[in-house]
Amino acid sequence: MFGAFILSCGFGHLMEVVTTYTPLYRLSGLVKLLTALASWATVVGLMPVIPKALALRTPEELEREVKDRIKAESSLVQMHAQLAQANARLKQEAAERERLVEELRRNESMFQGLFHFAPNGIIVTGTDGNIQQANQQAEKLFGYGRDELVGQPVELLIPERFHESHRRHREQFTGRPRTRPMGEGRELFARRKDGSEFPVDVTLAPLQRADETLVVSNVRDISHRKVNEDIIKARSRQQAALAEFAQRALWSTDLHPLLNQGVAAVAQTLNVDLCRVAELLPGGEKLVLRAGWGWNPDHVGRVLFDSGKGSQDGYCLTSGQALVVADMGSETRFTPSPYLREHGAVSGVSVPIKGRASPHGVLGINTTRAREFTTEDVVFLRLVADMLAATFDRYQAEQQLQASLTEKGVLLKEVHHRVKNNLQVVTSLLYLQSQQTHDSESVEMFRESQHRVRSMALIHERLYRSRDLAHVDLTDYIEDLAHYLFRSYQVDATRIRLEVEAREVELSVDAAVPCGLLVNELISNCLKHAFKEEGGMNGTVGRIRHAAAELRRTARGYKGVSE
Repeated sequence: MFGAFILSCGFGHLMEVVTTYTPLYRLSGLVKLLTALASWATVVGLMPVIPKALALRTPEELEREVKDRIKAESSLVQMHAQLAQANARLKQEAAERERLVEELRRNESMFQGLFHFAPNGIIVTGTDGNIQQANQQAEKLFGYGRDELVGQPVELLIPERFHESHRRHREQFTGRPRTRPMGEGRELFARRKDGSEFPVDVTLAPLQRADETLVVSNVRDISHRKVNEDIIKARSRQQAALAEFAQRALWSTDLHPLLNQGVAAVAQTLNVDLCRVAELLPGGEKLVLRAGWGWNPDHVGRVLFDSGKGSQDGYCLTSGQALVVADMGSETRFTPSPYLREHGAVSGVSVPIKGRASPHGVLGINTTRAREFTTEDVVFLRLVADMLAATFDRYQAEQQLQASLTEKGVLLKEVHHRVKNNLQVVTSLLYLQSQQTHDSESVEMFRESQHRVRSMALIHERLYRSRDLAHVDLTDYIEDLAHYLFRSYQVDATRIRLEVEAREVELSVDAAVPCGLLVNELISNCLKHAFKEEGGMNGTVGRIRHAAAELRRTARGYKGVSE
């Protein structure tokens, strides 16, 4: 409306311009013209503003807008407070995230350190069996660089003979991944870059990633453990061999079979090619090959070694210590035996067999290839040598004891023989004395004394004729004594018959003498008093019991009183 007003004012002033022909109105017309031009200029200038002016809201709308704006500003304040809180939380989260990132970075660095500097080799493979990661210890263990391992199949690190079976086991693990030892119950071997193999212990563990499941292999070289296990097994074999040989040595009574068993046990336990026992001969100048393992059988018992310091065994005897030879060809301490060279001996150990009074010889072992003998091998050999020394000592003591017993047996037999002869002399003297008297009672008394002395003489006679000088067989003794008495009393064998029923019983000398006197009296009394009448009937006339023995006589023609 304001624009229309200005426009109409402009037209009004323009119409008044026509009055400018009157001089009086020229100045007014000019002013009117300028005013009209200004009005029109104003209209032209207001033309762009008119749409905006037309678009202006009404006071009611403005009031509503003010209220909405106030409400919006209030909401904006609240949102600003919320944004401030959210911003504070975001800052905290950002700080926490930075801390987590830093911690993750440190953990990653630590993991990398643990991975690369772990004491065991670690190999990470994918489901395709190709190596994706390898730590520094794995590089040292297998001799490959990391770039040489990554991307290669894991079978590169396994001996070729196990490739097919390893692929099958790897597929089984991929199907059921879980942490477990690899090849449980079996011996595992790995292969280095140079082709050498070594025993390993491997633990498998799955590592889950978003796209695939990786396999982490923890590889440990157990060469030292295997060596320790071999040492323990070797010591166990040695202890078992020592125990078995000690038992044989304890019960053996024959030296030479025991020596053969000893060299066989030593050779098999120490896994050597040659083993020998060289015995020092009387005089101490020579050693004879008494037992040998791996030796020519014709040499055993015949080959002689010099016991001087110029030979290996002689050097060992002279020093009294174990002698270890690494290489016979370069040995300068002694001259190797030609017999050892004949059998191809290269390395060896010799230990002296020391007796209580003097050495008995040397126990030696040899191999036909170079070998480094351990301290445990030498100790084992010394223990066997000590057992052999004890066996030699015992064998010599038994021989001396046997010789002494034989000598004492001869002497004891001689004593019994002399006693028997002396008693025989006494019997003869009693007989001669009985021939000098005519009194029947005196003659009978002399004869009874003869029988008693003869019963004692028979005991000593049986002793010196027997192998056992301490005991008498009672059954044989009673038969001899009874036959002697039968002959002495001139018994008619057709009328009186002797029967002895007894089990074998051995009596000591102390018991046999009084028992013999008792038997002598019983038989003599029976012969003198029980068979005076002719005829009669058969029957048991006497029985003697001593321990498990019995004496029973049956007479024909008379029945005596039993017991």
